[in-house]
Amino acid sequence: ILFLDYIWKPIFRKSGIFMEEALCDASREGNIDALYDMIKADPGVLRRISQIGHADTPLHEAARAGQTKFAIELMALMPSFAKQLNPQGLSPLHLAVMSEAHEPEERARNNETATALIKLDAELVRVKGRARMTPLHYAVTENKLELLAEFLCACPKSINDLTNKDQSAVHIAVQERKFNAFKVLL
Repeated sequence: ILFLDYIWKPIFRKSGIFMEEALCDASREGNIDALYDMIKADPGVLRRISQIGHADTPLHEAARAGQTKFAIELMALMPSFAKQLNPQGLSPLHLAVMSEAHEPEERARNNETATALIKLDAELVRVKGRARMTPLHYAVTENKLELLAEFLCACPKSINDLTNKDQSAVHIAVQERKFNAFKVLL
């Protein structure tokens, strides 16, 4: 029992929200075996996390880290994680798009994760986060042209989604002078 207490010791505390350190590490590292070991030890761990409103889920962590295979595995286990917003008002797809990766390899991994998520559920492109911005809006602001094209092909209706300032992706492209993004949108 002491060993299990050590493994499951909560370390994240954001507004009273907890996430186990081991699960968080497994998400960032893409360790699928560790995920299933944790589920075996505590079958309700993912369900409990899903019941916490506005929390960083393991899918948020995996998307942020560009762990595509882990993210796909989590989507199979807990599809609800994909639409859950974290305390910053962002879904896992938002985080994959907004990645602050500096290395080309890291950026490619995040783009791969974003593409994999929308292949599993194209409607994720329309999840409204903070300020009602969707991942499509963020793809424009981040000037991620490949993702922008993927999102539009997967979910053409997303072009009509508006932010809380009644701005479409086209409005944002013009306002922020993202002319290449504007061309893709047209």
